[in-house]
Amino acid sequence: MHAQDIAVPLGRRLDMPADATVVAANRVWTSDRMFHARKKLAGYRLVATDTTWNAGHGQEVGGPISALLLLLTGRPAALARLSGAGAAALQERRRAHAT
Repeated sequence: MHAQDIAVPLGRRLDMPADATVVAANRVWTSDRMFHARKKLAGYRLVATDTTWNAGHGQEVGGPISALLLLLTGRPAALARLSGAGAAALQERRRAHAT
C-alpha cells in the first residue's frame, strides 16, 4: 500500500496481485480497527471490476480492486480510477471537505 501512495500521485502504475489485494480488502472491510471502512463508506456498494469482490450496500462504486483498497484505507489518490454514482458522490464529498 505504501508504494501505491507514491506511485499513484506520480501517475505510475504499480500492479498489485489480485488475490492478495482481495484478502487485504476483506480484512480492511471486516475489521473494526484502524480504518473503519464500513462506517466511513456506509451507503456505498463497492464492486471490483477486475476480480470477484464486492462489499456494502447503496450507491455503486466500481473499479479495480487496487483502487478500492486505496479507498478502503482512506487514500483518495485512486478516486479518479473509480466509477459509478457512488464514486461521483465520494468525489464531491471529498471536494466539500477540502474547502
